[in-house]
Amino acid sequence: MQEISPRLSLNLIDWKKIGKGFLIAVGGTILLTASNWLTTGNFDWQLLWTLECGAVSSTVINFFYKFLSGPAK
Repeated sequence: MQEISPRLSLNLIDWKKIGKGFLIAVGGTILLTASNWLTTGNFDWQLLWTLECGAVSSTVINFFYKFLSGPAK
């Protein structure tokens, strides 16, 4: 399988990188929300959803970056 996908397409390696980045971002938001819950004693849904919006936004940006960029000339 080719390492770098052509412009306007994604190969399996790109999808794995996007998925791994998404899982890392979501894991970070869950850890931060859990630590806030343990220190305050209250679960803050607004904090969770705010952080998740950032995680999803970064994943969407990463998707379009990989989709629109191609191999270096």
